[in-house]
Order: sequence, then C-alpha cells, then structure tokens
Amino acid sequence: MRIKVSRRQGIIAFLVVMTLGAIAGSSVLTNNSGGFNAGLYAPVGNNAQPDGVIKLGSTARCDSLDPSQSFDPWCGVVLRTYTRNLMSFAGSAGSDGLQVQPDLAAQTPDVSPDGSVWTFTLRNDVRWDDGTSVTVQDVRQSIERLYASDLGSPVPPSVLCYLSSCSTGLPDYKGPFKKKNGHLKSITTFGHFKIAFHLTRPNAEFDRILAMPQLGIIERAREIELRKNHRSYASAPASSGPFLMLLGKGKHVARFARNLQWSQTTDHIRRPLAAGMQWNLFDSDALIDRALIKGDIDIKLNSGLGAVYRNQALTHKDIKSRVDVSPLNATNYLALVPGTPPLDNISCRQAIAYALNKADLQRVRGGETVTSIATSLIPSGVAGADVGYNPYPSGSDATGNLELARAKLSECGYPDGFEIAMAYVNLGVGKATYASVQTSLSRVGIIVDPVPFDDFTTYFAKGVGSPEYVRTNKIGMMLGSWGPDSFTASSFWSPLVDGRLIGNFSNQNYPELNDDAMNALLDQLTMTTDWSTQSKVSSQLQALVMNQCVYVPYATDHITLYRPKRLSHVFVQQALDGQYDIVNLGVSKSVTVSE
Repeated sequence: MRIKVSRRQGIIAFLVVMTLGAIAGSSVLTNNSGGFNAGLYAPVGNNAQPDGVIKLGSTARCDSLDPSQSFDPWCGVVLRTYTRNLMSFAGSAGSDGLQVQPDLAAQTPDVSPDGSVWTFTLRNDVRWDDGTSVTVQDVRQSIERLYASDLGSPVPPSVLCYLSSCSTGLPDYKGPFKKKNGHLKSITTFGHFKIAFHLTRPNAEFDRILAMPQLGIIERAREIELRKNHRSYASAPASSGPFLMLLGKGKHVARFARNLQWSQTTDHIRRPLAAGMQWNLFDSDALIDRALIKGDIDIKLNSGLGAVYRNQALTHKDIKSRVDVSPLNATNYLALVPGTPPLDNISCRQAIAYALNKADLQRVRGGETVTSIATSLIPSGVAGADVGYNPYPSGSDATGNLELARAKLSECGYPDGFEIAMAYVNLGVGKATYASVQTSLSRVGIIVDPVPFDDFTTYFAKGVGSPEYVRTNKIGMMLGSWGPDSFTASSFWSPLVDGRLIGNFSNQNYPELNDDAMNALLDQLTMTTDWSTQSKVSSQLQALVMNQCVYVPYATDHITLYRPKRLSHVFVQQALDGQYDIVNLGVSKSVTVSE
C-alpha cells in the first residue's frame, strides 16, 4: 500500500502555495544551498563533521518521553531519535516525508484483499541498547498498552477501535497490565519476528496509522522491570534508534549519546550526521530566540520564533534566507452543540458562524505571520482541501457579516440574541480567544458565558470530551483544533464526525454527529489510497458536515523556524508537526561531545 504520485503532487502544490503566499514577494530555492523556505523542499547545508554536537533548546519539556503517552505533537521529532515504529514517515523533506516506509518491518506488509488483515515480518537484526533483539513481543506490548487507562494515551478511539471491539464507543479491551485482560485477540504472533493485525473493519492505510509517534515500539522487558520498581517507562526509555537519551537535571533536560547497538544498515529512515545532542531549557521565548539567532543553540524545539525575533527574521535579508515558514496542517474551530438549546435550531448556529470575527481571532493567535484565516474545515495538504470553500462568509474583511447574522437570529426566533455557554482552556491564547468570541457575538446580542478549564487533559477527557458533562452544564460552544494523525483524510474526519465512535469520555465528536451518509463516506475513505478518490469523497463529506453548521473553522497556523549557518542536512518533516527532523541533522563545525 504505497502512496501514489497523485498524493505527492497534492502536497507539492500545497507547499508551493504556502511558500508563495506566506510572505509576499519572497523567492524560493529548491536546492540545498539555502534560501527562504528552502528547508521545506530539500536538505540545506553540507560538510557535516562526524564529531559534531547539536545544541537543542526549548521553553518546555516533552509531556512524556514514553511515546505512548506523548500528546505534544512537536515531541515526535524527539521520540524519533531513540524510538522506532513498524512503519515510519520517511527521513525526507517535502512530499517525500509524508510517505511511510518500513522501519522495524523488514519489508512492506502483506495485506489481505479486503484490507482487514495486515501481516508484518520484523527485521531480525535490530537490537535494543542493552543488546537484546527487538521482537514481536515488544510490538504486541507497545500496542496493547495503549488501551490501559492508567497510561492515559492520547491515541483516539477512532484508532484503538481498529483492534478492539468498542461496545460503548470506547475500547472494550483494557490493556495488558492485569492478567485477567489477557492479550488483544486481534493480534497474532508467529515466532519472534512475524505478527498479524486483524482489523475490526478494513483500512487501506493502516500502515500510516502505525507510523504515528504514539505507536512507537517500546522494550517490553524494560517496562516490566521499571514497573516492578514503581517507575514509569518515560523515566528510562530504551533505545532502538541511533541515540540514547540520558536525562539531566534542572535546565539540562537531556544529553543524547550514540547508541552503540544501532547500525545504519538496519535503518533507512534515520541517517544521523552528529555524534550527539544536548538539550537545555530556557525561561522564555525571548531568551531562547536570542540564543538561536546568536548561535548559542542550533534548534528551537516546541515552537517557532516568538513575535519580536520572528518579525526581525522576516524583514532582515540575511536572516530571512535561513528561515522556513512551516505549516502545522491543523484547523482551529469553534464547535457548536445542536443538543444545547437554542442551538438545536440550525439558524441559531448559522447566526454564530456569520457573526464570528475571524480577523480578530487571527490577531489573538499572533497575526498573519503565524496564522491564516480559515473558511474550510479541511487543512491544506489533506485530500479534499479547498481554500476557496467558504459556506459561511464573514464579510470581505473577515470581521463578521452582522446583517446575515441578525437575519438568522430572526429566523430562529431570537431576534435580540440569546445566552449560551462556551468552554475553553485558560492557558495560552484560550482566554483571549474566548474574549474575542464573546465580543464578536455580543454585537448581535448573543451573550457568551465562560466555562474555563485549568488544563488540556481535563478539558478533552472529562470536560468537552464527556457528552454527559456537556449536557449537564448546558455547554453550547467549545474551542477545538484538529489535524490528521496519520496524514490521511480518514484520520482527519473520523474523530470529528464518526457517530459510531462517540464515547463517554475523550469524545472528539463534540456535536455528536451520527449520520448514515457521513458514516458511509468515512468507510469509503478507509478503503482507498488513491488521492483523487479521497479528495472527491472528502469534499463530499465536508459539504455534509458544513451544511449542519456544527464546526466553524476560523484559523490555521504555521510556525517560523530558523536554521543557523553551522547546521547541515536541515529539513522540515511535515508529518511531524512541521518541525526540523533533528535525528538527521549534522553540524559543519567540529565540537567535542561533553559529558
């Protein structure tokens, strides 16, 4: 099941539009000599030295160094340095990086004609850092532990339900940590190096699901030993990749040393050009950005340049030549709940869509250099994306169409407006986004009451992710953001609209859509790898969803990355949150690895 050329052409077209549209008048170089946005298309920089050390910086740690537990998308490039998957996204720039290739698998899988049984043969020459072989028992443990509630994995039910029955919308299997649970019956193993997955329903792109960072393979024996000592796997993760992560203290997050059990001959994804990496923590964006521009660090993880240095980078000719504006391929939206009156009337929902001030929401998220106004739910780069699709236009200046909004209010019987509750997370831009929505809707008489949450985990799992909580607290609107886990149209749409997956907790289908026509289109998406077919079906699905006016897209984000001159082989991995693929970096200046 390989990605067809048509998928690659779609991504290439998107990157071209992104580059030409992000900064007016910019020029683009597509070779490795550098230039603005050059890292989106090809590796930049040559002459890597074998003893170089990459200096990493961030303003936050990864939420978890256990791949199964990591929610932060940017951590994917960190996990990739020491964790391998059965299948992985290629170590390449541009559209090639969106293809999946065998990693721990020795070859592409054998797939049954209906796409429901996937059989993999593992390489027999990959070893953990302790010298033991990576086997199918490690693979099985890695998949089964995703179902354990005490692990708290962010992998959505839309994925987990491929290998477990889900009688309540959530998996019936509860993980391997209690003997009574046993193993997933959908997984069979044959000896040490062969494994088969029997899906509950066919999926022609299951190999792309297996490439998700959260489905990275962990060492079973290491986890058993750590759990005996009441320690988490994240406290001492094993390595099957080219680097060992040695955790530090305080602002010294970690040191990455070469894993002597790793061999380049076994790995066609990672081609490390450095002897090691060092990762330090900074107190603010301003401090880390200054260190990056000065050359005190090489890579900024967890975000792009902040406002001050971003503006400098995009206006200074020499600095701009080392900048890549990388798309995040997710859509920020306002979800509307038809089960909460008066939003049970579609005209009331449409009034909100027309009144929303998207220009102000763009300002809240940092302005046009980091955010584009969205009118379509499908993010660019996903099959069916159409930047011209705009079923609820908010005026020529995107500040809202108040005349249409008032007309819709009259249609739904509330000419003077109504009162509705909105949920959001009181972190980052959450509060400011709520305030913007509140102000824009007040112009037509809609009063928006706040329902704030202190953290994202509670918000998504037990707050807006709980239909009962939403009903009990009469929440009518909530903020969300979503991009495709495995960079397919099905992985984008399924969590948002598949009514068969609505669960009591961690539900992402906030409007609780359960439409036969939508579900049928979702099933069609999982049965094809053809880009043109996916585009047609995805577009049809978007039309059905947007006609219900339950998701109001308002912004898509991109980050401004900076690559210092001393780095070599620098490129953006689009499938991993648009970050630089740090495992494949090198430095052109010799540096001694410090202990």
